[in-house]
Amino acid sequence: MAATSRLRLYLILYLAIAWQGPIEAIYRPYATHLADAVSAATGASGTSSIEGISSISQNPSYLAGIKDASLSLGFEGVFNLSGFLNFPNVRFEYLPQLAFNLPAQPWGSTGLVTYTSFQNPDLTFGYTLYNFEGIYSVGFFERLYLGVSVGAAMGLVNYIVTGGGPAYSLSALYKDDFISLGILVRPPEVLNHDTYNGFRVQEQTPTRVQGGLTAFFHNWSLIVELDYVDWRSSYFMENGVDITPEFQNGFMDFLHPHIGIDIALKGLLEMNLRLGAYTADSFDFRGVNSRQILFTAGLGALAGSPEWKNKLKIDLSYESGFLPSLIWHENRQLESIRLTLEYVI
Repeated sequence: MAATSRLRLYLILYLAIAWQGPIEAIYRPYATHLADAVSAATGASGTSSIEGISSISQNPSYLAGIKDASLSLGFEGVFNLSGFLNFPNVRFEYLPQLAFNLPAQPWGSTGLVTYTSFQNPDLTFGYTLYNFEGIYSVGFFERLYLGVSVGAAMGLVNYIVTGGGPAYSLSALYKDDFISLGILVRPPEVLNHDTYNGFRVQEQTPTRVQGGLTAFFHNWSLIVELDYVDWRSSYFMENGVDITPEFQNGFMDFLHPHIGIDIALKGLLEMNLRLGAYTADSFDFRGVNSRQILFTAGLGALAGSPEWKNKLKIDLSYESGFLPSLIWHENRQLESIRLTLEYVI
């Protein structure tokens, strides 16, 4: 009888794990994500250092400061550098980005943006959250800008749509010849999913606030920003039962510094050299935090032909957690390469 009871207990535990396991493996964990190459190259900044339509998701308020109609296309590959030692296990994930705006008018400016706001850090499961938002912004005295974006978020698991919900943001920017101050607030997004195994899933993304300043010098600029992601405000529910893990704090709770420099290389094809570093949270399915340190670098240039001069911008960035992981073994080794094209119509 004792053996039969033990067998029943093992069977119940197995069924309980099998019942919840697939959901948690698909939807947890995920981490904040940055879309464009310009912002990524300067330490995942962009809220205060925004210059054009490519980084508009980082601060939609600056849309009113872009006088000409513009189109931006972004492409990104995500991979694990250590995986090259075992090449068959390498996965290169493609994440697109799109932004478009109409010329600024006296009453304000409008545009559209599609980008990735959150991404599963484990490439095995391929969970991505895409945002589709319309933007309206208004400028005052060509120095102060206020903006709002409204739209929807859509979750994808291995490129299959699983559900979604509404999304929006509030932003502001002050910018003159010497300094720029910006702030972005993204309230939680509540997403509903009908999963493949019949369970009803509801999740809420964390509240995110990023802000900082950019100081402009003769041929370069210094960017210092702080990003707060309140993971305690997020939850994950399966058939009405809250199974959210307890998220472990990062280096400074859930507050992350971002620092970057942007150097104009005037004598070299009008290029920009960008460098940066920042910290980020990266959770496993139990809520354990890898506490990432990431280094960033990138180049930007204008197209070479005279008729395209000042029309087409090409930006490339590389983000790496590999080098810090050689010292800090807890650091996750996910890498990303981004290419962003911006064209003034």
